[in-house]
Amino acid sequence: MLAVCHLFYGYFMSNSFKQFGFIGGLDDRTLTNIGSFGALFNGCFKVFWASSLDYFNFKPVYAIIITIQITLLVVIHWAVYHAWSYFIVICLSFMCDGSMTSMLPVVTLNIFGILRGPQIYSYMYSVFGVAAMLGTFFVGTCQDSLGYNGMLVLCLGFTITAAIISFFYEFSALSYTEVAVK
Repeated sequence: MLAVCHLFYGYFMSNSFKQFGFIGGLDDRTLTNIGSFGALFNGCFKVFWASSLDYFNFKPVYAIIITIQITLLVVIHWAVYHAWSYFIVICLSFMCDGSMTSMLPVVTLNIFGILRGPQIYSYMYSVFGVAAMLGTFFVGTCQDSLGYNGMLVLCLGFTITAAIISFFYEFSALSYTEVAVK
């Protein structure tokens, strides 16, 4: 659930950043460059955030990422009218999106262990598809009535839900006896 809520905004924005940028008056060439750099941020920072889990626990690392994402969702409504601010927001948004896809395997192994983790991760991998289908559903049913700003508020709701889940959930290793009892 955490991953679905976190990834909702990234999947929405990766498909809509250009159309939203047109609303802000940005031209196609600028938006293409923004998208290209955003893709680089998505890929390059996957290594950074996943590697940070070798040195720090998941919660403080994720707290940084989710705080950045919430901030971006608030400022994007104004950033879209200026090329450089929109560039920064989109690049950091794509970075936040890529962070979850790279950290999820590490977190799964930490919780379920080296033997059971890979089996669980095969199920966890489906969250990427669930987040994409959920986004498609909301865009198809709500975007016409809500507009881009309304959809971004919906994304903010999903992101705050992810923040709440991460705050209350304990991301520590489970023993087999604890799993058997549950």
